[in-house]
Amino acid sequence: MSEPNQVEILVAKSIEFVEHAETFAAEQAPLVVQEIITRGYLSAAFGVLMYASLLAIFVWSMRFSYKRVKSCNAGNEEGWVILSVLFGLFSIGFVVGVFCNVYSLFTVIYCPRIYVLEQLIKLVT
Repeated sequence: MSEPNQVEILVAKSIEFVEHAETFAAEQAPLVVQEIITRGYLSAAFGVLMYASLLAIFVWSMRFSYKRVKSCNAGNEEGWVILSVLFGLFSIGFVVGVFCNVYSLFTVIYCPRIYVLEQLIKLVT
């Protein structure tokens, strides 16, 4: 007879544990969602600032290089071509980085539920 009592006690403790876990999850879920949204917002804003700063530094350095190439190679066109290709490639990379982070920032600001679902799907997979 002692065996069913132990099973009943175990079942009762399991039900109590599940109820406490459910209450805890319900209390903590809004805080977790808020933290996910805040982290996404700050991450995207940092990415925008970083890529925009790198683009500004790169444009400034290319202007300096342009003046140097112009003064050193008055008749040589090779420096112009190399400088133009480098400027184009790096500029495209930085602009794409800015736009990707702006897209992420807008997703976090205007579609927070979708952003949270995307993050939860990434967590599960």
